[in-house]
Amino acid sequence: MCGIVGFNWCDKSLVCQMMESIKNRGPDAEGFYVKDNISFGHQRLSIIDLSENGNQPLTNEDGSIIIIFNGEIYNFNELKHKLQKKHKFKSNTDSEVIVHAYEEYGEDCVKLFNGMFAFAIYDKNKEILFLARDRLGVKPLFYYFLNGKFIFASEIKAIKKSSVQLTIDDTAIYDYFTYRYVPTPKTIFNEIKKLDAATYIVFDLKEKHLKEQKYWSLNVSESTYDEKEVLNTLESLIKDCINIRLISDVPIGLFLSAGLDSSTIFHFLKDNTEINLLHVATNTNEVKLVRRLSYNKAHILEVDSTKEFDEIFKYFDEPFADSSAIPTNLISNAANDNNIKVILTGDGGDELFAGYRHYSQFFTVKKIQKILPKQFKKRLRSLSFKVRISVLSKGFFVLSSNDDLEIYTKLLGGFTRDEKKMIFSKPFLEKLENYDDYWYFRKYWNDQVPLIKNLQILDINTFLKDDILVKVDRMSMKNSVEVRSPFLDYRLFEFILSTKTGIFFKNDTLKYILKLMMRDRLPDYILNMKKKGFGYPIKKVDAQNHPSNLIIDKEYIIRNKKNAFIIGLNCDDYAQKNKKNNLGSKK
Repeated sequence: MCGIVGFNWCDKSLVCQMMESIKNRGPDAEGFYVKDNISFGHQRLSIIDLSENGNQPLTNEDGSIIIIFNGEIYNFNELKHKLQKKHKFKSNTDSEVIVHAYEEYGEDCVKLFNGMFAFAIYDKNKEILFLARDRLGVKPLFYYFLNGKFIFASEIKAIKKSSVQLTIDDTAIYDYFTYRYVPTPKTIFNEIKKLDAATYIVFDLKEKHLKEQKYWSLNVSESTYDEKEVLNTLESLIKDCINIRLISDVPIGLFLSAGLDSSTIFHFLKDNTEINLLHVATNTNEVKLVRRLSYNKAHILEVDSTKEFDEIFKYFDEPFADSSAIPTNLISNAANDNNIKVILTGDGGDELFAGYRHYSQFFTVKKIQKILPKQFKKRLRSLSFKVRISVLSKGFFVLSSNDDLEIYTKLLGGFTRDEKKMIFSKPFLEKLENYDDYWYFRKYWNDQVPLIKNLQILDINTFLKDDILVKVDRMSMKNSVEVRSPFLDYRLFEFILSTKTGIFFKNDTLKYILKLMMRDRLPDYILNMKKKGFGYPIKKVDAQNHPSNLIIDKEYIIRNKKNAFIIGLNCDDYAQKNKKNNLGSKK
């Protein structure tokens, strides 16, 4: 894993400043290219081919193609075998495979890659920049394009080093309270955008024209595979997804929790003595379960839960409200302290196998609504704003709602339109009078497919991409640790979403097909464990240093990301206790 930066003019000093701002992403080596009105910079985290041959920027044989790359291409050896027939390789890196694949297939090269990646290529002959991001959006890429200036980087903070004028996007602030993150392609700044997952950019250096193109999307279908065929294919796929993520020239670890996802990965790796089993001690019961599951082979890592609480917020560059960023930082830090540079995790398992509690909650709400009298629903809506107990308030609200996206928003912990009316100022809301609060969810909502698959597609394209993967990337890269997640292989998502719904999701059982596959392989205490979140007890936060009674102006969230973070975590309680606060007004 690495960090990349670049822009369409020459400035060695600036490119070095940008690189320095994200040095944590790649502290092992650095390199830059400043020539031909192009500036490229790269910070390297050495994982494959630790020699200087793997340093970037890296070129093809005649130097006409130059690349900077962040991520891993897991099928690079397979691709290299084919490309070697026409190209000469000078390293054993996956970066060089991308260069030669681009030479052979042009823009379509991205369709060949199985991995997590964000890269930029300078094609001297065509006078273009070619930038691309992986299918699920595991690796980030931001860009600025205005008045002929094109700037890109792995993180927003690097772009800010260019001193371009930035203005805060009011709709991004509003969206943050809905989604608990700033949704793609927006950032908190009007002028900086996120490149979407499974998307590439072609920037014409001569015409200063930008073309953005989607190259992959998930489709829902219902195959004719029977249960036995599904189980056999799924097991084969999972094994391969794990094995291709074991290619590394540095030690690899597995974060083993007491959950089903990481336990499944552990099962298929239990005979591999080179894998370091790690568990962060945050819960006594989980420690006992992990020791039992791993036959006492797991290293139990003690962490300081108060360590660097304030420090983590600067790594997000914009408001972000997932408290599990805190323990993710702690476990990444523990891995770094134990000299583990690559970690396998179970991320993606909940989206892949339908494991989130809000799926069950959504099903329950729709069932109750079918038998609930309309008159009673109106009373529940009124009660939802009067009840002081947040759980009851949320329950009354979702049962009274006729809008599926409003229900979904509330179940995920976001602010609904009515709640935002209580806390934002009137002038601020007037600017957004005709704004679609749920535009991002609406973009992917499709009630023509089975409900469970609809919810999965929605989560994959929103919550996974803009919350889970952002959290893991920023916190792992903060600690210079690479995270690889076998369940984030696009082949698994394509297979599951093409499987007959009644086979992979039965009797409203979360992760039904995975539990069925692992039934005789994992103990019952793992298979039957109730789904747990990976949050942080935010009440431990010092109220004096992190006040929750907030009145903000247009720039408040940028200046006080810690406070914005806490608001998002406690939106139900916050809406109840702060109905008279005028967020969006001048202080």
